[in-house]
Amino acid sequence: PSTLWPPCRIQRAAPRARSSEVDGVDAIEAMPWTKGVGEVASVAPVEKVAHNAKFDMEVLAGCGVEVRNVGFDTMIAAYLLGEGGGAGRPEEGNLSLNWLVSRRFGVELPDRGALLGRGNRKSAQLTMDQVDVEAAAACACAGVDAIARLRDALQPELEEKAMRRLFHE
Repeated sequence: PSTLWPPCRIQRAAPRARSSEVDGVDAIEAMPWTKGVGEVASVAPVEKVAHNAKFDMEVLAGCGVEVRNVGFDTMIAAYLLGEGGGAGRPEEGNLSLNWLVSRRFGVELPDRGALLGRGNRKSAQLTMDQVDVEAAAACACAGVDAIARLRDALQPELEEKAMRRLFHE
């Protein structure tokens, strides 16, 4: 079994923990959303699919949640397939989920900046727990759908280019 794993979408829906304790309280007690995420994250037989899984895993580890069995990372797959421009080729894009989905499928993901506000200071922006639940859900679901579509597109390309082994190393 496999599950789409966008914990970055989940963790943005609640305040973040910087360590396993928040003001002397266990992070899972302080942020109950991490309990449900932790139950799925720690199940080894369930393969997780993510975009930039390392970031997601680090954020969740800070909340006391261990993620096991990330089987596919669309950011790594895109990089191996030559997406994202890179040094000397910035006009060829980047590895962000938004850019890859726009380039490959011609669709735009919901603008989180419009939802959370823009500004040079993070303190001037809202967090997902401060915005309308329906709007936050639409943004998160679009991200999940984008990750699924990217995986479905990138996985066969890795096979065609004989990069599957490299991808899994």
